[in-house]
Order: sequence, then C-alpha cells, then structure tokens
Amino acid sequence: MIANEIAEALAQHKIWLNDPKTGRRAYLAGANLTDADLASADLASAYLTGTYLADANLRSASLADANLTDADLAGANLADANLTGANLTGANLRRADLTGATITLTDAIIRLFCEMSQKEETECA
Repeated sequence: MIANEIAEALAQHKIWLNDPKTGRRAYLAGANLTDADLASADLASAYLTGTYLADANLRSASLADANLTDADLAGANLADANLTGANLTGANLRRADLTGATITLTDAIIRLFCEMSQKEETECA
C-alpha cells in the first residue's frame, strides 16, 4: 500500500467508527507500516492481520478489538495504547514498549509472555 491509500483507509475507518453505514473499516492486512507515525490513531476494530508495524509509533493509539494476528510489532511504541480485546495471536511484540498500555490477558498473550520469558506455560498459569 502506498501512503495515500493508507491515509484514505484511516480516514474511512474514522468515519466507519462513527457511522458504519457511511465509512469502511480499515483493512490493512499485510501492509508495510514500518516506522509509521500512528500516535493517537483510532484503529479500534481495524483488520491488521500480518501488518508490518515494526518500530511504528502507536503511542496512545486505540487498537481495542483490532485483529493483529501475526502482525509484526517488534520495537513498536505502544506506550499508553489501548489493546483491550485485540487479537494478538502470533504477533511479534519483541522490544515493543507496552508501558502504560491497556491489554487484556488472553490465553494468547499469556503464551506470548511465557515464550518471551522462556518459561513453560504451566509456570505462567
């Protein structure tokens, strides 16, 4: 995706969040958003499966209920972001800054933290 397509997808998503009949949910699956500045962006319920968000600035962004399955968030700034209900199955969160982030501890997240800390799942339960 090129910059203007991403900007349009985000604009339509903002409209969709206020009125699903007039806008479109952001569908950025597989998009390369490496190093993108998405601070304070409202990406609630966005479809971001397999999206490359490595080193992106998502500080204070809303990613509530977003689908981030297999997304690359390595080194991303997620400080103060809202990740409540986000699907992070298979997401790469290595080196990501989650300081102050709101996150739901689902089984997938618990498995991820176990993997990152190199503990057995039974030790993390």
